[in-house]
Amino acid sequence: MHYPKVVLVTGACRFLGGYLTARLAQNPMINSVIAVDAIAPSKDMLRRMGRAEFVRADIRNPFIAKVIRNGDVDTVVHAAAASYAPRSAEVRR
Repeated sequence: MHYPKVVLVTGACRFLGGYLTARLAQNPMINSVIAVDAIAPSKDMLRRMGRAEFVRADIRNPFIAKVIRNGDVDTVVHAAAASYAPRSAEVRR
């Protein structure tokens, strides 16, 4: 079985992304985990991330390419999502 060496997880401060980051960081077969999110993690979330490195970045910004390149990332787990709830006036149209 092949294991990734460096995993980048987007949406790492959200429920699913945070859970995945914590689980991946516990796997000794994975060299490193880079946790990425546009918001900063809570103290509890940061603790649960374990050995994962946190990078505050918006994946829609070209800076993310630099993070991937400099981190020598070979696997990306995309758990980020932009949430938007339209106002009720917009829904009626």
